Amino acid sequence: MVKGAYFNQKSPIEIGINVKEGLLRIGTPLVIPTNESLKLGYVQLIELNKKPIEQARAKDRSVAVKIIYNGSVSYGRQFDDTCQFVSKITRDSIYLLKNS
Repeated sequence: MVKGAYFNQKSPIEIGINVKEGLLRIGTPLVIPTNESLKLGYVQLIELNKKPIEQARAKDRSVAVKIIYNGSVSYGRQFDDTCQFVSKITRDSIYLLKNS
């Protein structure tokens, strides 16, 4: 996460992130790999320079991301800008990657 780049603390959470590896797509489930693997939610929107994009790569540097979740996860309580986010790999997401 980009230090101090949060725009909405509760769902939909809006934060700035740096993609370090791979590809971030809309619909990607995000988790914080702690002892309990805190589930953040799903990527609903990705913006680069205030324009919506379908996917973000490491070369895009910082992007704004909107994350939706039905639970009660919020910035400042369960996570902060020191946390690292990873995508949660499921059988369905592997199947989608194979077909794209």
